[in-house]
Amino acid sequence: MRNAYLQSTDRRAQQGAYSVVIVAVLALLTLLASKVMTVATMDSVRLTNNTHASTESFYAAEAALAEAVVWLESNTPTYTGGATVSSQVTGTAVSYTTTRAGTDISRGYSTVFWFEDGGDRTRVFARALAGDNQSVVSTWVDDTSPLKSPALDTPLMLAQCLTSTTGNPEVEADPGNGGSYTSIRTKSGCSSTAIGSACNGSPNSRRYGNLNCSGSAMSEQIVDQQNLPGTDLWSTVFETTRSSIEALHTDDGSSGVYWVDSSNVNTLKSGSKTWGSAANPVIIVIDDCTTTGKVFLGNNTVWGLVFVESDSTGAGTGTCNLNGLGGVTVNGSYIVNGEGQQLNANTEIKSAALAGFDVNDFSSDVVLVPGTWTDQETD
Repeated sequence: MRNAYLQSTDRRAQQGAYSVVIVAVLALLTLLASKVMTVATMDSVRLTNNTHASTESFYAAEAALAEAVVWLESNTPTYTGGATVSSQVTGTAVSYTTTRAGTDISRGYSTVFWFEDGGDRTRVFARALAGDNQSVVSTWVDDTSPLKSPALDTPLMLAQCLTSTTGNPEVEADPGNGGSYTSIRTKSGCSSTAIGSACNGSPNSRRYGNLNCSGSAMSEQIVDQQNLPGTDLWSTVFETTRSSIEALHTDDGSSGVYWVDSSNVNTLKSGSKTWGSAANPVIIVIDDCTTTGKVFLGNNTVWGLVFVESDSTGAGTGTCNLNGLGGVTVNGSYIVNGEGQQLNANTEIKSAALAGFDVNDFSSDVVLVPGTWTDQETD
């Protein structure tokens, strides 16, 4: 009996030991499983947060990229070394607010954009930065000028004829090999009633009064192109419609386009005023010269193109008194959409080639290059 009792006690002791071991193993496995799940949950949260932050910064950079394209439509970037713009442009700060565990969390991104010269194309870069979180995106765009290339072919262009020139106005172009010449483009068949006998030079059929003459022999050759159809010149000069150009205009010139009519002429006209610059030439449309009157007062200087509507109801057919619109130095082109009379002594028109810019320097429409995509670099 004693032996049987001892054996039974040993078995119970062994079973108790096994239970302790099993419980310990199960507890350990539970702890391990809990740890694994905790780590997995933390990794999942971290991954979610990183993904959210990455997406957030990407959208902030995309917002800066859109702002860069808008900026490019009204500005001409300058490049150093033929590569990137000389200075980055700070964009508008972008902020996001998210809710976690019932708490609102805000994060703000500072943005900056810059450009790279690609010849006929421009590469636009934008970066959004918030602490260590940042994204950089880029895309290629084409610049398309609102002007056609013939717009700057001649410094003085008229849909009809130039008559009754007085004083000593100058119209000069660059022949391409130094020096200068006078270049005028009018409709076919303009009469020679404006001949000035005091002027010399070639051709002999037309002198347009005292144009560039000042009562002495003319040194420049007159290039008189009579090859326009005598109709509205808008489509010869512009790539887009009148309403589109008018929609672009700003009275402060920030868009690179002025639309001058009777409603704003008194605000815009001023003495000793400069319109545009060689780096950022402007387009000035004077809508109906009869109602606007004199736009350029004493000592005005224009860098760009002036398009004078002679008659808003019959484009290309009316008459403008250029004495009333004179007193200005135009570096670029002066285009009268009709007949021009009395171009006076204080008007100087120098071609864009002499001034040192071309049609691609004008504020332009910016379009995404077809088939390109946005690159993303996210830290």
